Amino acid sequence: WAEAQEALAHLFRSGEGRATLVGPTPDAEGAWAAAAQARLASRLEELPKEIRSRVEGLALALVRTPAGAEPWVRPLLADGLIASDLDGAIALFAEGRFGAARELLERLLELRGEDLAVRLTLANLYGILRQPDRARDSYLAALQVEPLSAEAHLFYGIHLLAQKDAEGAALELSRALFLDPDLTLAHYYLGRCREAQRDPDRARLAYRNALEAFKRRPDGKRQAFLGYYPDIPEDGAAFARAAEYALAAL
Repeated sequence: WAEAQEALAHLFRSGEGRATLVGPTPDAEGAWAAAAQARLASRLEELPKEIRSRVEGLALALVRTPAGAEPWVRPLLADGLIASDLDGAIALFAEGRFGAARELLERLLELRGEDLAVRLTLANLYGILRQPDRARDSYLAALQVEPLSAEAHLFYGIHLLAQKDAEGAALELSRALFLDPDLTLAHYYLGRCREAQRDPDRARLAYRNALEAFKRRPDGKRQAFLGYYPDIPEDGAAFARAAEYALAAL
């Protein structure tokens, strides 16, 4: 176990430890691989916290892992460590390391299938990277995972508005508000849509609704967001103020 722990620690620290952990020419059905899988999988919980939290190296190592080794690497990682990998991707995102964050998020989806938090974070990242088609596809995939996610409809609507599709955006934002009438953010962006549609009366209504929603729920939403959106304030106060200014301008 000590040798396996040392190899795994090196893997997490540097992302260069694949050869140490996997072996020079691994056989997916070989006795060493099977033994390593069983030994490490049973000991994941015993790994020091500082090792488990270093997910960037893990992502790099997975990218470098040959296809023959992956069948036993995948179950080793799928349960105990993937949840913390999202935190690692968010940390990279926050540091402005967008390429590394995107790579890790895409790898997470490949490893464990669709996940709403990962998918929404990746969709927003694609938007920041100016890849609108990928962002759209990722939001639609999120809605396939959870059609009743107010958050997914909200941020897909914001994305569509940024792409000058005011009609599509208004539809998505209206769906978000049907699911969560207290989404100050959605009321405000719906007002922006109505302005883009040259409908000042409905824009005023949306902005007034944003102010009323903020009074009902100052945090701006009923549930915490699953995705990571560093470019958009999540609290209700910022958008209540913006709605107030927009209402005065109309």
